Amino acid sequence: MVIAVNEAQSLVEQRRHAAQLDKRVAQWTEELAATNHALAEEIAERKRAENDLRRSAAFLAQAQRLTRTGSTWWNVSTGEIVWSEETYRVIEYPNTMKATAEMTMNRCHPQDSARVGAIISPAATLGTDVDLEHRLVMPDGRVKHVHVVLHNVGSATDTPEFLGAATEITERRTFEERLRRSEMLLAEGERIGLTGTFSWQVDTDEQLFFDQFKRIFEFIGDAPVTFDDIARHVHPEDQFLLAEKIAEVRRWEASPDHEIRLLDEGGGVKFLRVLGQIIRHEDGRVECIGSVQDITRRRAEQALDAVRSELNYVTRMMSLGALTASIAHEVNQPLSRIITNAGTCPKMLASAPRTSRSSSRRRGVPCVMATGQRKSSLIFEPCLGGGHPSFTKHEGMGIGLSVSRSIGESPGAKSGPRLTRVQQRQWSSGCRRPLPLTPNCPAIN
Repeated sequence: MVIAVNEAQSLVEQRRHAAQLDKRVAQWTEELAATNHALAEEIAERKRAENDLRRSAAFLAQAQRLTRTGSTWWNVSTGEIVWSEETYRVIEYPNTMKATAEMTMNRCHPQDSARVGAIISPAATLGTDVDLEHRLVMPDGRVKHVHVVLHNVGSATDTPEFLGAATEITERRTFEERLRRSEMLLAEGERIGLTGTFSWQVDTDEQLFFDQFKRIFEFIGDAPVTFDDIARHVHPEDQFLLAEKIAEVRRWEASPDHEIRLLDEGGGVKFLRVLGQIIRHEDGRVECIGSVQDITRRRAEQALDAVRSELNYVTRMMSLGALTASIAHEVNQPLSRIITNAGTCPKMLASAPRTSRSSSRRRGVPCVMATGQRKSSLIFEPCLGGGHPSFTKHEGMGIGLSVSRSIGESPGAKSGPRLTRVQQRQWSSGCRRPLPLTPNCPAIN
């Protein structure tokens, strides 16, 4: 009986321990499952972080490649330097080489080495930030321009640690140099051609006048220039024309193309040619771009050329007049001899024997004299008014001008300025011919 009771108690105790063991196993299983789930989530999160980091690194590398900007890290105390892939490409070193400060200085342009060293050395000692541009010389002789920026991110001032970037700006510097050269050529061309340019935003009434434009209008300083300031320099007789042309541009009717006059401080007059073009941009803006050219010297040269042309014509006519006077003199000599010989005939007939005195001969002598005088008067009377056939040099030129005028008025003659009879008389008497000039003719320097 006792044995049966002990066995029963032992069986109950075993069942109780089995139940507790099952309960603990279930609890441990749940904890293990929770741990596995947390571990799986942590692994997934780490993978996502790694993917994000990898994606960010790819984006950064691509951005650096597109912008030609390489990053760098420099621990001054240890001398350790880390370059990104793009930094290696910019400086053109293989990425298998360990970056050092000497590698950068070896690529530095000889003319920039001293300046770069004078900036980097104090920054490495004091921990100050760096921002500079300098040139690099590649092994094949090519020159690159880089912009270097270093920022001290170290916690202690005595141990600077720099994080920065190096950007290749060769193309930008090339474009800047071309732009600077273009601006220089434009300014020099404007100065040589006495031409100033301007830009006028018609919609907003924004006006931009360049330096040569201001020099032409004699504006001093960098103060803004307006149309009112320009109008105060314009000749009073041309101010209405200027206002009318400005109004036409405001109404988009016509591009400027006219001439105006300026009054300078000394009271002189400048002649200006204004040319422009109205441009309608795609965004709807309306802009008038144009130029103003000082044509005072051109107007003076044109007036001088006109005077020279007229003087040359008069000189040619005088030369032709001298030739004509010489021809007239040669024609006059035989006539003079005929008239002189006819005048001596009556005396010779009077001293001749009576048998030789013929009435027909006596009657023929006056006829010969009258005919000679009439022929001589046909040559000299048009210019000398019936004067004596013995003429001076100036009178001979008057004869030549008379004949020249007849030649110039002939159908096949070359067109040119013609002299009136009064002007011919003035030249034949040795007078100078007045030249008609307009009141506004500019002075010739």
